[in-house]
Amino acid sequence: MSRTIRSQERGVTLIELAITTVVASLTMSAIALTSFNWHRFYNRQLDAAEGQQNARVSLSVFKDYVTRAGYGFVAHTELQGVLPIGGCFDDSGLDSLDCNGVDGGADRIRVYYGHAEGMIRTRDGDPSTGTGGDGIPVGDQTLWFSDPHDDVSMQGRFAFISGQCESGAHGSDVVRITGDSPGVRNAYHNYDFENLNTGGSDFVGCPDGYRAYNFGPVSIADFLVDRSNSQHPSLKLRVDDPTGDWSEAMDLSTDIGTIQLQYGIDTGANGAAPPDATPDGLVDLWCDDPRDDGDCAVTDIDEREVQARITAVRIAVVARTRQYREDLNRIGDHRLYVQDHMIADRSDGYNRYVYRSTISMRNNDIILRDQP
Repeated sequence: MSRTIRSQERGVTLIELAITTVVASLTMSAIALTSFNWHRFYNRQLDAAEGQQNARVSLSVFKDYVTRAGYGFVAHTELQGVLPIGGCFDDSGLDSLDCNGVDGGADRIRVYYGHAEGMIRTRDGDPSTGTGGDGIPVGDQTLWFSDPHDDVSMQGRFAFISGQCESGAHGSDVVRITGDSPGVRNAYHNYDFENLNTGGSDFVGCPDGYRAYNFGPVSIADFLVDRSNSQHPSLKLRVDDPTGDWSEAMDLSTDIGTIQLQYGIDTGANGAAPPDATPDGLVDLWCDDPRDDGDCAVTDIDEREVQARITAVRIAVVARTRQYREDLNRIGDHRLYVQDHMIADRSDGYNRYVYRSTISMRNNDIILRDQP
């Protein structure tokens, strides 16, 4: 007779199997959740780093250009015509003072600066320009031992002219060189030109002509927050192309929400009694808008002179993360004030970073209007 031998090993019950399954599921879920959170945290850190890097890059480029502003230009409280900083541009590329909060709350800025290569200062006896119709003479051949522009090509380039007018006032203009007539008025060069802001061969800064002036190549740098992509606005830079299409301009940084500018005005000698309007190179007033209807009004100093007295620029850049995060939404008032601009509700799924810098003007050694 055969017998069935039963195993002495105990089997697994359904309850034990269920518990094991639950524990394994919880463990795997915990591992998956931890992995997901670490991945999300990693992506957020990358996103935050990119946003902060964009802000730093923007500030660095701003400082580079603003520091150069005004190189070669005459600094004078009564300067007429083009000012190297304090203004911007309109949609057609002409100079404008409507710069404060014009692009969805963002400010605009235009910077002019001359180049050392090719810049000349007239000498006693050099011919004056006249009203501009006869061109801009450079280098009287009886006074200059050699051609000051022998190795410099000006054709098609932008140039600045800045100095004393025939009337005794002071002015500046930016022009595009369209031709040259060597020998005319006994000059090595006699440049034909188009004025950047009028399109004609005339001067705005010195309508009666320049008699003592600086002249040379100039660069024009325009900054704009481009919102054509509403999800990812970008800060753009346009150099020496004042009428160019912004779609073809250089992208400095993406996801820049706004740029805000303040101007430091030197209203006169600090602590002087009675008040002394002599510039001392120190900021006495910070303001956002140097126009007459702005907040830069100064008693006994007109709008134009206020702009000529800009000695420093304060810049704020607001960068944000590229990725939208739903879990950043909050209920309540989370408005963000940046100088004179308010971001109405920053609980929109983006983190923002505000970077600021104050830049001193190196090329604005202002001359008071009644000084010799």
